[in-house]
Amino acid sequence: MLPEIGHFALILALLLAAAQAFFGIAGPALARDRWLAAVGPAVTAQFVMLTASMGTLIAAFIGNDFSVAYVAQNSNSALPVV
Repeated sequence: MLPEIGHFALILALLLAAAQAFFGIAGPALARDRWLAAVGPAVTAQFVMLTASMGTLIAAFIGNDFSVAYVAQNSNSALPVV
């Protein structure tokens, strides 16, 4: 369940990055101040989504969740947490 939450958070971060790019470029070009004002909250939301995604990956490494391909390829149960 946790890896799916991290994957969903990454998808949301990608969509937020697309929204940032669109509103950050089109807002000033079309003189739409409300579009430009949407960039700041999108940056904050993208940071939160990326942090949540990294948190789930770290939790997968700590919990030795080998159902995640990245964890299975780069970790083993004999490795210390640090």
